[in-house]
Amino acid sequence: MSAFAMIVALACMLGGSWLVGRAALVLADARALGGLELAFGLSLLLLVAVLGVRLPGHGTSAAVVLVTTVLVAAWIARRDLVMPDRAVLVAMGLVAVAGVLPFLAEGRFGILGVGKLDDVGSHWALADSLRLNIALPLTGALNSYPIAPHALAAGLVSLLGSDDPAVFTALMLVTVIAMGAVAATAITDGPAWMRGLCAAAAAFGFLPAAYFGQFAFKDLIAALFTFAFAVALERVAADRDWRRGTVALLALLAAGAFGTLGAPGPAWLVGTLGVWLVATAVATRWRPNGADVKRVVVLGATAVGVLIALSLPQIDRLVTFNAAENAAGGGDQKAFLGNLWGYLPLRQVLGVWPSGDFRLEPSNMALVNGLAIVFTIGIVAALVSDARKRRFALGSAFIAALVIYLATRQIQGPYVTAKAMVILAPLAVCVLLRGLLSVRVPTLRIAAYGAGAVAAALMLWSSSLALRSSNVGSLSPALDLRTFSPAIEDREVLFIGYDNFVAWELIDARVAMVAQYSINPAFPIEFRKRIGSGVPVDPDAVTPATYAKAELAITSSTGYISRLPGDWTPIQRSSFYTLWKRNGPVPDKQLIEAEGLPGSKLQCRRGVPSIGADAQALVRREPIGSPGPQWRYLDGTAPVTNPNSTFAEVPPGATVRQRLTLAPGEWDLSLQYSGSRNIQVDAEGFSRTLPSNLETYGALWPVGRVRATGEPTDVYVTVADKTPIGRQGGAALGTIVATRDDADRTLPAEEACGMYLDGYITP
Repeated sequence: MSAFAMIVALACMLGGSWLVGRAALVLADARALGGLELAFGLSLLLLVAVLGVRLPGHGTSAAVVLVTTVLVAAWIARRDLVMPDRAVLVAMGLVAVAGVLPFLAEGRFGILGVGKLDDVGSHWALADSLRLNIALPLTGALNSYPIAPHALAAGLVSLLGSDDPAVFTALMLVTVIAMGAVAATAITDGPAWMRGLCAAAAAFGFLPAAYFGQFAFKDLIAALFTFAFAVALERVAADRDWRRGTVALLALLAAGAFGTLGAPGPAWLVGTLGVWLVATAVATRWRPNGADVKRVVVLGATAVGVLIALSLPQIDRLVTFNAAENAAGGGDQKAFLGNLWGYLPLRQVLGVWPSGDFRLEPSNMALVNGLAIVFTIGIVAALVSDARKRRFALGSAFIAALVIYLATRQIQGPYVTAKAMVILAPLAVCVLLRGLLSVRVPTLRIAAYGAGAVAAALMLWSSSLALRSSNVGSLSPALDLRTFSPAIEDREVLFIGYDNFVAWELIDARVAMVAQYSINPAFPIEFRKRIGSGVPVDPDAVTPATYAKAELAITSSTGYISRLPGDWTPIQRSSFYTLWKRNGPVPDKQLIEAEGLPGSKLQCRRGVPSIGADAQALVRREPIGSPGPQWRYLDGTAPVTNPNSTFAEVPPGATVRQRLTLAPGEWDLSLQYSGSRNIQVDAEGFSRTLPSNLETYGALWPVGRVRATGEPTDVYVTVADKTPIGRQGGAALGTIVATRDDADRTLPAEEACGMYLDGYITP
C-alpha cells in the first residue's frame, strides 16, 4: 500500500491501454484516430477484465485475460508503434503532474477524498469480492452495480500483488491522462506547447479536478468516453470513413461507458450522435436514398452488435441495475444531496473557480461571474465557427451534455446533477479553447492565443487549488484492521467503531458495523446509546443481546471505553484496535452513565444504592481528563474552539499543551482528534506520532502509556507543519483522557457507593 505500488499500476495501465488501443486502430485500419489510443485501450481492458473475473479463478483469470490481451495487442501493433504527437505528450505530462498534487501537498500517499466522499471503500470491497469470489452483503443497488472498473482492479491486484488503493488511484490517473490526450487530439491548431496547455486545462479543469480529489472515478471514466467519442466521431466524419471497423471503435467507447455506469453511461454518446446527425443533415441538406438507408442500418447493426457482445459478461447486472435508486441512496431522488449542500453553480463547468472546496463559493465571485460571461460568449462563437467548418461532433457532444444536465436538474437532486456537470465540463472548456486557437485572422491570432493561454492558466490554477485541498487519508487504520483478517477468517465479528472502509478492510469476515456503511450487518444490532458524529463510540452503545450473537468483537484499544459485557479475551492487539473473543454467555449488563461517557459514579441515598442493594456493581478507576477548550498554546493563549464540536482548532506547525493531575503510576492516554495533518503527542518520557484522522470525529484513539510521579503531567500535542505547496489545514483536538485498569472489580452495590461504575448486573 504505497506510492510505488501506485506507480507500478499506473505504468502497467498506461502501457497496456496504449498498446491495446493502438492494436484496435490497426485492426480497424483507423490510424487517423491516433491520439485516442488510451481511451480505446482502457475501454477494452475494462470490458475484457469483466469476462476474466467472472470465469473460474476470478481475480487470477482476470489477470490472465488482461496479460493475454496486452500481449496479443503488442504483437498486432508491433510494426505500427508511433510516438504520440508532441501536444499529446505535453498534455499528458501536465495532467500527470497535476494528478499527484494532492499527495505532494500532503507529503504522503493515501486515500483520496476520505471524510468528503467515502463511497470508494464500498467499491474496493466490491472489487475484492469479485477477485476472491466472496458474496458481499452490499446494500441496495450495489448488489447489481456495473463492475468494469472493479474487474480491472481485481485483475491488476492479482497480477501485481498490489492493493485496491494503489490500483484505483492509478485508474483515475490513467483516466485523466487519457482525457488530456483526447483534448490534445481535438485541438489541432497552434504550437504544440499551446495545444498541450489548453488540452490539460480542458481535461483537468476545476470540476474534474475536484471530483478526482474525492475519488469519483466512475464519473471521470464516463467523461473520458464521452469526450473520446466526440473527437473520434469528428475525425471519422471529416474523413468520411464510415466503415464497420470505425463504427465498432465508436461502439467500443459506448460499451465502456455502459459497463462503468450502466444504462445512463451511453446516454451522452447517443445524445452526441443524435445532435450530430441532425446538425449534419440540416447543414448538408442530406436526403437519404435507399443505399444510404441500407448503409446506415448495417453500420447501426454493427454498433449495436459490438455493444451487446462486449456487455454480455455482465449483462445480468446491467439489466437489473437501478441507476436512479443507487444514485439517490434509495431515497427521494430530487432531494438527495449526497455530500453536497445544494446544487452546484453551472459556472463551475467553465473551469475557473478559485476555491479549494467545490461546494463553496470563492471570495472573488465578481471575477468568476465576469469570466463566465466572457467564456460563454466565446463558446457560442466557437460553436458558430465550427458550424461554418461543418465540424459538428464536439459541439454536438457539448449540446447533448448540456441538455442532459438541464433535464437532470429538473428530475434529480444536487448529487446526481453534479455528476452530469463533470461530464459537461471538459467539453465546454475544449470548445472554448479550441475556438480561441482556431482563429485564422493574423491580426487577431496573437490576441486569441494570449487569451487562450491566460484562460488555460486560470483554469489550471483553479484546479491546483482543488487538488492541493483534497483530503488524503492515512492508510494506518486500514493496515491495522487488515492484520486481524487471518484471525477472523470468514467468521462473524461485531465492529464497535467509526470506519467507512471496514467492509474492504475486513473483506473475508462477516461484519456487523455499529455505524453501518455500504454493507448490511451480518446480524441485527440493537442500540441503547446514540452513535454518530461527535459522540465517542462505546461498547455499551449496543445491547448485551447483540453481544450474545457475536463470537468476536473489535473495539478501539483506548482505555476510555466501557468493558465488554461478560467474559472476553483479547486475542490480538494493533496500534489502534483490539480483537476480542467471547468465552461464555453474556450477562444483562445495565448502565448508569450519561451519553458519551464510559461510566459514572454510583449515587447512594442514606446508604441505599440507586441501582438496588442486590445489584453487582462493575467498578473501575475514574478516568482523568479535560475537554477540548482546556488546550493552550505555549504562551498560555487559547486556540479557537469550534462551537459545534467544542474541539480546539490548532493550525499546522503549532504546539498546544494540557496539564493532567495524575496519581503516581502508569496511565494510558487517549485522545479525540481529527484533521488532515499528523500529530505528535509528547509527555514525560513518552513521544508518539499519530496519523491524520479524516473520518467521523468523536472517537477516542489510544496514544500510549505514561508514568506519572504525582506531580502535574504536561501533555504536548504538535500538529505537523504543512508542505510548501500544501494548503492550510491543521487538527482539531478534543478530550484527552488518562485511564488505568488496576481497579477493575465487581462489588456488591452497597459497597460501591460513590465509586465509578462501568455498569451493573442485577440478579
